[in-house]
Amino acid sequence: MTLENKLTLGDGRFEDDGRPRGGIERRRHPRYEYAADVLVRIVFMEETLSPSLMVAHTRDVGRGGMLVHIENLPEQHYRRLIRRQRPVRINAQIPGTDGETIFFGKVAWYDYQETSTGTSCLMGIEFEQLMGKAQETLNALLDRLRP
Repeated sequence: MTLENKLTLGDGRFEDDGRPRGGIERRRHPRYEYAADVLVRIVFMEETLSPSLMVAHTRDVGRGGMLVHIENLPEQHYRRLIRRQRPVRINAQIPGTDGETIFFGKVAWYDYQETSTGTSCLMGIEFEQLMGKAQETLNALLDRLRP
């Protein structure tokens, strides 16, 4: 199934609400649609903590994590990513805040697909325990996004 085929709800949400195909919903907190560009750094510990920097686009966010979309991720890079659970750092400029906010977490799941325009990789990011500015910024963002 291509990415274009999955967008069937007409409101920009995936028909499976961002879960990998066949996945089980395990979220404890609601997610809210949120579109923004972010920088994602994924750490490859087996390569002397060499981080891989990628530009991604958010799809949704909640207290527990964020769904990001990376376009045209090379297959060999994806194969390196899935070898083990990866720590991740997300740098985001959240509207209404000063400077960048950094969120730490881990990649909970991947959904990699070839599309008519290249490749598409969805990543479910599970936040680690957020504190300080990151937690305050996330709380303020969720307050604005809640219906």
